[in-house]
Amino acid sequence: MFFITFQANGGSASSNLGGGAGGRIAVYYRKRTWWRGDITARGGSSPGAHGGAGTVYFQVLSIGQI
Repeated sequence: MFFITFQANGGSASSNLGGGAGGRIAVYYRKRTWWRGDITARGGSSPGAHGGAGTVYFQVLSIGQI
């Protein structure tokens, strides 16, 4: 079993302009029994405003799908 970490987190800002938005992660898999882990797409922080959350998408593939 493998432990995998995927991150698409937005960057932090030191000014009042705001943190960066989180990114996107798509995971296509047949069986999830071979890995465990953490997946995050958080918005970045700043004194002015936090960036928006990103998107994490999971899809189980059927037989015959690539």
